[in-house]
Amino acid sequence: MSEIVCPSCGASNPPGSAFCTHCGARLGQAPQPQYGPAQQPPQPQYGPAQQPPQPQYGPAQQPPQYPPQYAAPQAPGYGPTARPPRPTGVTILAILEVVGAISTIGAGFLVGSLAGFAGAGFTALFVVIGLVELFLAWGLYTGRGWARIVALVFAVIGLIGIPIGTIISIIILYYLTRPNVKAYFGAH
Repeated sequence: MSEIVCPSCGASNPPGSAFCTHCGARLGQAPQPQYGPAQQPPQPQYGPAQQPPQPQYGPAQQPPQYPPQYAAPQAPGYGPTARPPRPTGVTILAILEVVGAISTIGAGFLVGSLAGFAGAGFTALFVVIGLVELFLAWGLYTGRGWARIVALVFAVIGLIGIPIGTIISIIILYYLTRPNVKAYFGAH
């Protein structure tokens, strides 16, 4: 058998090689020798000062380099194209939305039970608002872009709740416009 020439770098390689010893490129389907039951494939012999050949990368064949935060994925789906981790404040907002939704639904049933038949309309309205809040909490927790917009709209509406509602709404408006929070929701 003759030596195999690498199609990428032109280096000569030993017969039967699957990869180039110079650049590491795949050499194609090299025929595999057949060994009988008593035969073993030949093992390469390296002297005490020799090391197995290591692939060499040319300037155009460097392995890809990623920023350190993306070099070793920490969790499934985390990499150069994944969104940043969820900010703690977003988790807190989502939890507060769930608490608010439960409170709204509970208040709706309380008003409905006290007002009799006329309270049924209030109960239905409060339940719908509570379900919207639950859906918003899910959107915030999972980083949906629309959820940030809806939370901003709710915060603007909450500005009329003087004084506590105004203060809370200002904090939420400030927080949801921070660069790291906008990046989590995919806004630029």
